[in-house]
Amino acid sequence: MKRVPPEVCARCKGYRRLCGARRCPILERVRSFYSAGWDSRRPEGPTPPSPLVGEAGYPKVPVSLGISPYGDPTVRDSPELWARGGFDLEAVAKLRMEMIFPFKKFDARRPEELLKGDLLWGAVSERPVDAEAKALGRPLPPSLDGILAPVGASVRAEEIKVIDNPKVDPLLERRSSEGLKAEEAVKELFRKGRSIYLIQKAFSVGMFGVKKRLVPTRWAITAVDVAVAKAIKEDMKGLPWVGGPKVGVYSHYGNVYKVLLVPGPPIVEMVEVWEPRSLWTPKEVTIYNYEGPTARSKALDPDDGGFHALKVGVLKALKERGVSATALVIRRVTPDYYLPLGAWQVREGSYMATLKALDSGDMSLKEALERLQDEKVVMFKSLRQRSLSEYTLPAARRPRT
Repeated sequence: MKRVPPEVCARCKGYRRLCGARRCPILERVRSFYSAGWDSRRPEGPTPPSPLVGEAGYPKVPVSLGISPYGDPTVRDSPELWARGGFDLEAVAKLRMEMIFPFKKFDARRPEELLKGDLLWGAVSERPVDAEAKALGRPLPPSLDGILAPVGASVRAEEIKVIDNPKVDPLLERRSSEGLKAEEAVKELFRKGRSIYLIQKAFSVGMFGVKKRLVPTRWAITAVDVAVAKAIKEDMKGLPWVGGPKVGVYSHYGNVYKVLLVPGPPIVEMVEVWEPRSLWTPKEVTIYNYEGPTARSKALDPDDGGFHALKVGVLKALKERGVSATALVIRRVTPDYYLPLGAWQVREGSYMATLKALDSGDMSLKEALERLQDEKVVMFKSLRQRSLSEYTLPAARRPRT
């Protein structure tokens, strides 16, 4: 196999296929340590719910509903709980790897087919529902990448059905039947306080849009992040800027998030540093991405799903506190992040780091940079596109408070 530059692996994270390989050889080695553990031809049990739409063979795509073997099923698909509840990397991976994901092929252009067996409503139920499948063949190994949470063993199924009564959010059900544009439905549901993770599931199983389609889950996660970020930027117009520079640091799952906020419009810049001997690279690799302040702004690398998740975390924290700021986020990935958990941990990590920054006192820009002294080389090597002095606008242009 040809040698792939580490920079390509760090940007790809196993889901963009930038090297041209059908399967990521790094993730193949990692997932080989996990066995499927399911032998039953009729897997059954509660689903958290945990729907998954694949992209292989599009428009004929595999659709699965993750089944939990035992314990509280809600814990197995709850990123906010994982991030706030002290679940470490191995605990999250184990929760996911113990599930089985029976899948069946459906036509992405006909999402109404999921109504058979109540798959559609079971996928977005507010509470766990019992599901069962008639499996064909032996389970396949778990899968991992940089966007999805770890996916346990999968198995082709002759049928999958929900054998319980799903409880569906009334607003979600109404917006699905009204034929709103997908982006508008996402924005409204987020503004009404619905979880971004519920919205992602509904988007993926084809509940939104004038012409409804099943959307592969990887695509749906990033599409929802992009739409939510637009909604937040629209809602932030006229908000007062933070009083002065602020710094916040938050660590989880072998990732360290350092956020520098300065007075200004809602611009988000990211420097992603993969340390030597971390998951994707034997040497240090630095990745940069940036997006401007308006809802129409485009990311420098629009296909970077991790950046869109990080951006949502930052903007969500700012909106909740009722302020605007320009943010520089340094994501440092250490060798302790030896197994990819998905974009959710980036979203939650940047959110928590931004809250910590907002809770810190105002300081001068010099003091803020001194707190980030250990990142000086990274910052000035990677931020050649812009300088921190460009962040602040003349006082006359500040929004009135």
